[in-house]
Amino acid sequence: MDPRPAALVLDDGELGDVRATLEQIGVEYTYLRGGAADGIDVEPPRQLLVATPRRALRLRGAAGKPDPDADRAVRIAVTEQDSVALRDQLRGVGFDYLVRRPIHPGALRLLLLRALYRGPERRVTVRYPIGGEVAYKLGLRRRRATLLEVSLRGCRLQTESPAESDARISVVLPKEFTGTKSVSLPGWVVRCEPDVEGSHEIAVAFEALSNRVERSLRTVLKRKIQGLDPDGGLPLTELSDRRDGGRRTFQGQVRLQDRAARALVGRDLSTGGMLVEQNLDLRLGDTPVLEIFGRDGDELVRVQARVVRDDESGMALQFVDVPAAAAERLEAMVAGLPAVERLADTEVEAMGTVVAEIVDEA
Repeated sequence: MDPRPAALVLDDGELGDVRATLEQIGVEYTYLRGGAADGIDVEPPRQLLVATPRRALRLRGAAGKPDPDADRAVRIAVTEQDSVALRDQLRGVGFDYLVRRPIHPGALRLLLLRALYRGPERRVTVRYPIGGEVAYKLGLRRRRATLLEVSLRGCRLQTESPAESDARISVVLPKEFTGTKSVSLPGWVVRCEPDVEGSHEIAVAFEALSNRVERSLRTVLKRKIQGLDPDGGLPLTELSDRRDGGRRTFQGQVRLQDRAARALVGRDLSTGGMLVEQNLDLRLGDTPVLEIFGRDGDELVRVQARVVRDDESGMALQFVDVPAAAAERLEAMVAGLPAVERLADTEVEAMGTVVAEIVDEA
């Protein structure tokens, strides 16, 4: 039985709405406030970490930086003020989302449900054997290594030189891997262990990758491991937990899991449509009805959409017959600072990020 909580909340008293929402959906969580979180090694939660930036950047121990070989909890920072520097720092310690207040309560609930969801399309980060030669940069030095395994979250290298834990590292995949040009995967050293041949194995956790870099890595995985997945395609949408024992069951689990599966985090929003992650409730050609959330106090926008593309970049939804009033509200959402930002995105890519829910199938 895994003793870790499903969720961990760290703050100085500001995240009462987050805790209330977790309680409403029946999620087991640990709450550490103020000085209670200082000076101790915090165990990472199984599924979700929510913190204010102040607490997020003071994490120590196993929760301070995620391990690519361990369960990967979704990390959300909640703030009323932010900056480019702050977002860079949060990316550096592995946070996935930034939530800017004020956020619509419904959007917060959907985001938390989606982060906690462990449905069939959110599979665990699978590591694939590679065995190819790569370069890596550690400090000012560039070295050669064998890439033993890689996933969207991290990799293992075999090299002649040891590395200190927590050291900054950048793994460079050559153009022979990508098919176009080399790509750099920034991250940090989780651990370094000697192997039986006298060399060293380095476990690397990647920072949140930009859309461009993530697409390149997905291409590498498909090129190198085509056909290994028994379902016929690479399980790259990640984030499931394959262990079933020792779990507290959500209240109304089936209903909540169903609603979580219908929650979407969209990006590239426009009056014509948006891009979302793959979702098993949607298929190419489907025409779902969506409710799109803005900031707290904003009226929800209800639109019909059509799935017009499904590939490794996500699912493209095209809005159909958008009324003038809804188009005006969509334009305001696009122009405003998003309440939810995926930290893997660039500043430009983050504009037009929204939380939405599938409410009907037309």
